Amino acid sequence: MVLHTWRHIFFFEGLFTVLVGLIAPFAMPRSPEDCYFLNDRERKIARKRLLVDDEAEEDKNITVDHVKNAALNVNNYFCALGFFFINITVQGISLFLVWHHRTWERT
Repeated sequence: MVLHTWRHIFFFEGLFTVLVGLIAPFAMPRSPEDCYFLNDRERKIARKRLLVDDEAEEDKNITVDHVKNAALNVNNYFCALGFFFINITVQGISLFLVWHHRTWERT
């Protein structure tokens, strides 16, 4: 199968996305104390914001109920649909611009 030059962009975008997705969980800090790019004051502020804003508990484990609540939350589906339609538009424009350019070359 011959891969046309303009289609390489999809391969490399996908490859880059997969690589970043595989590396990100290991590269991201797990807590404000692990953030090397924050100074001590910023770490304290981040810690307090997490505890106050989200009412987070330090060593809270994720349960099956948490996953079920996330799966049944209608807001997640609206966000997913929004991202889906945005992606259709962006990818469709790149696909049809190439097709439109080729039809002009034939005339």
